[in-house]
Amino acid sequence: MEKNIVEEIRKFVEDECQRHHLGNEILFNHRGIERINQVEVATKERAFLDAVFLYRDYHFDNLRPLDWKKIEELKVIYQSKIFNRRLNDYYQIYKTENV
Repeated sequence: MEKNIVEEIRKFVEDECQRHHLGNEILFNHRGIERINQVEVATKERAFLDAVFLYRDYHFDNLRPLDWKKIEELKVIYQSKIFNRRLNDYYQIYKTENV
């Protein structure tokens, strides 16, 4: 029974990655991922970037907690002009709200 569950999870992840055009270069890139108690967890900056990449027009209530220097370092993972435009739009919102 465990094997069936693992296979279902693997298939779900594979399908979602294909649906969102999430390639291996993003999915298996460990930049912005921390290991905490034997579990890999995305930093808030990596989680933000993944959301920007996956969801067009997503609304974030508060961009202040993000480290924009880390975001700048991590954004190279995604290699997308559309993504970079979206990210720049969020950065402009951040700057406007935090002047």
